[in-house]
Amino acid sequence: MHIRLALHTGNSVIDSYGLEATICEGFLVATTFVPHRDTGEWLDTQLIQAGSISTADTANTTDHITTTGRANATGRTTDHANGTTAPAASEDLHTAALLETAFAGWRNTGDPSLFRHLPLAPAHTAFAAQIRAALLALAPSQTISYHSLAACTHSPNAIRAAASACARNPLPLIVPCHAVLPTPAQHMLASTPQALNTPDFSPGKYAFGSDLKLAILRHESCF
Repeated sequence: MHIRLALHTGNSVIDSYGLEATICEGFLVATTFVPHRDTGEWLDTQLIQAGSISTADTANTTDHITTTGRANATGRTTDHANGTTAPAASEDLHTAALLETAFAGWRNTGDPSLFRHLPLAPAHTAFAAQIRAALLALAPSQTISYHSLAACTHSPNAIRAAASACARNPLPLIVPCHAVLPTPAQHMLASTPQALNTPDFSPGKYAFGSDLKLAILRHESCF
C-alpha cells in the first residue's frame, strides 16, 4: 500500500512537498518527500480516517504509485481507473491509521514522538539498525553531530559510514536523519539555541535539500 500525505504545516518550504509512504504487511517500509503538485493528488491526512487513501498493490514495495483507490466498507480497495477491486490488508490499514495520527500531531505541533511507536520494517544491515536506534532515541527537537552519531555505534571513527547511513535512510522524517548536523553547526546550536533561526546557520546536507532540512528543524523546534 502507498499513501500520500499533504503537509500543511504553514511553512512554505515544507509545504512545497508531500510525503509518500509505503506500507507492506503492516510495516512502514519507506517514506519520501515528493515535490507538491497542486492537482488534487495530495490527500490531507484527515482523509485516511474517512477511508479515502491512495493505494497500489505492490509485489516490489519500491514501485511507483500505479493506482488511486478508495477503501470501501467491505475492506476492499476500488481501482477507479478500471473499476476492479482488490483486498485491502487490515494490518496495512491499521498502520496507515497510526501514521495518520502521528503525522497529524507532527504537522500541527512539530512533535515527532508518536513516530516512535510506528511499526517499522527492519533495517537492512546491523550498522543501519544501530544508526536507526540512535536516531529514534533522540528527544523531540534534539540534534546530534555525525561524530556523536558514529560514537553511538561504538565506532567513533565511522563518521563517513554514519553519514552514508543517514543519506540512505529509507524512512526520512520518521527516522530523523534531518536531526544530524555537522559538528560546527551542532556546537553552534548547543551554545546558542536561537542560532537555528539565524541566516548564517547551515544544517548540512540532506537528501531532499538543506532548505527542507532546516525548515523541518525549525518546525520541530517549536514543540
